[in-house]
Amino acid sequence: MVQRLTRMIGPPQNQPATDVPVLDLYGHTETGSPGRRWPICPRKGHLKFVNPATGAVTTGRCRVLTCHACIWPEALNFGAAIGLAKPRWLGTITQVGFAWPEIQRRMMHFRKVLNRAEVPVEYAWHVEPNPDGTGQHHVHFWAHGNALPKSAVTAAAVASGAGAVADVTPAHVTGDAAEVPTLAYGMKACRPPHAEVTSLWPEARHFLDANGGRLGRTTKGFWRDAAGAPLRTLREAVRMARSEQGRGDWLLSAA
Repeated sequence: MVQRLTRMIGPPQNQPATDVPVLDLYGHTETGSPGRRWPICPRKGHLKFVNPATGAVTTGRCRVLTCHACIWPEALNFGAAIGLAKPRWLGTITQVGFAWPEIQRRMMHFRKVLNRAEVPVEYAWHVEPNPDGTGQHHVHFWAHGNALPKSAVTAAAVASGAGAVADVTPAHVTGDAAEVPTLAYGMKACRPPHAEVTSLWPEARHFLDANGGRLGRTTKGFWRDAAGAPLRTLREAVRMARSEQGRGDWLLSAA
């Protein structure tokens, strides 16, 4: 089962294929690397912002997902909000469709089947292309819930036309339990290939197309704070996650 899943969706980017279950390699992405340069936003890059707590300075960003400089910072914020919610499960569905309308329809049916089976679960999910070149896609999802039987997920995937190969594993998040990780592996196509890019690269454009123009989707009730209390919006979750990670608010610099 593990080998079949690995063949269908491939190992995480920059990871060798191994006999370790694919989902065990689904780790958090760091928010940055020492000395790594990222593209400057062509719309707001002339603005300077300062972190009043640390004195760090950064350039402005337009936050538009089709901006080659802003899609990755926005993905990191989305991933931090997922990390803040502390999901308990990590799942993969391997045959969700060839284009967003079909993918959306199947994922809506997937949710309905789980509800009818009385499997209460809230989750955040991302769509990625299968590496076999067929145009088919798979979904990774981070889920809450006291229990999420693999049999129920597989049955819901089959009933939705999303393939008979699915998997669920506990979400083993690395790092200190008190820390908020950035869970951005499902959005790795949004990471700039190098600092000199001047337009959105094909993998990122395909990712946005496959996800209906967004970084991901969530079911109602997924966003939560560090204590597990519900949050209403992604914006609120991002603000709290940034604060928990020590990134806080940035103020426009007069300099």
